[in-house]
Amino acid sequence: MAAEDLPRQAHTPEDITEEHFFDELARRLASGTVSRSKMLRLLGGVLMGGVLASIPGLAWAQPSCPSGYTLCNDGLCYDLQTDNCNCGACGNRCAGSARGRCCKKGRCHRPNPKEICPLPDDPNYCQLGISPS
Repeated sequence: MAAEDLPRQAHTPEDITEEHFFDELARRLASGTVSRSKMLRLLGGVLMGGVLASIPGLAWAQPSCPSGYTLCNDGLCYDLQTDNCNCGACGNRCAGSARGRCCKKGRCHRPNPKEICPLPDDPNYCQLGISPS
């Protein structure tokens, strides 16, 4: 007896994979084990979820940083106007020199003779990031 001649077995919920979902749904609707109204509610919910997910900032709460801070790729917030390790953009480190270089107004600059910027190996060179809320 060929495999095509064998009666088709219904899958248990644990056996249903994404690729078999619609086949199993069609079988259950045809056999009457699932009501049409229940399936319409389910599919309506899936459709509505897809619509909501496509609206930026609505479907999932986006982490937010305090005013003046920017969320960087490491998941922390930094002041891009003053942070020597995130100056003007996330990950933009001000290159050091004998007197260091500081981040001021989002740009790396050489300090004036009275101003000393920390060197890159100084523990205070980079600001500590703030966790978003």
